[in-house]
Amino acid sequence: MVLCCSRRAAQRQKEYEDEVRMRKLEEAARQEQEQREKEEQRKAEIEHMMKEEQQTQALQKLAEEKALKERQAQQAAKEEEVKRKEDEDKSARDRKDESARKAKGQQPPSRRGTREHGGTQDGGKKTSAASSAKSSARSSARGSGSARGTGRSTTADKGDEVFEMKTFTPFDMTTVDQTAKYMATKCGCAMNNNHKVADCPICNGIDLSDAPLIA
Repeated sequence: MVLCCSRRAAQRQKEYEDEVRMRKLEEAARQEQEQREKEEQRKAEIEHMMKEEQQTQALQKLAEEKALKERQAQQAAKEEEVKRKEDEDKSARDRKDESARKAKGQQPPSRRGTREHGGTQDGGKKTSAASSAKSSARSSARGSGSARGTGRSTTADKGDEVFEMKTFTPFDMTTVDQTAKYMATKCGCAMNNNHKVADCPICNGIDLSDAPLIA
């Protein structure tokens, strides 16, 4: 009887111990599951915070870039405005200078008339000199042609101008130097270094129709 009771007590003790051990295992498993869930939750929160920080940084970067572009646009607009004002000021100064030059270039009618009259007289003198040089050149050509007996000329006088129709053989001179000597003898200036044909009224009036031919 006593042995039977002790066996039952041992059995109950064993069952109790197994129950306690199972509870401990379950508690440990539950705690481990909770710990794992907590870690996963913490990781998820960290990832969420990192994503939010990245989004915040991206938005901040976009805002900074937008602000930089706006500042650059404003700076470009200011520079364009300054340049436009400078161009307007320069145009105004140019117009003012042009008006001043035109005002300085205008003279009283009496002075302008005197200058024009003087210019007319000078032009008349130059024309007379050129006509004289033409007449001298043609006379010389006629004389030379008669002496050689190689040509004929027909002249018709009309006032101060002489018109000639020549049918003669030109001089037997074929070099540039001879032509220059011919013009020098007609002008009388000896073709010196300071001489300018374009400014010489006599050289401009020489008729080269009877000058030596250039080969």
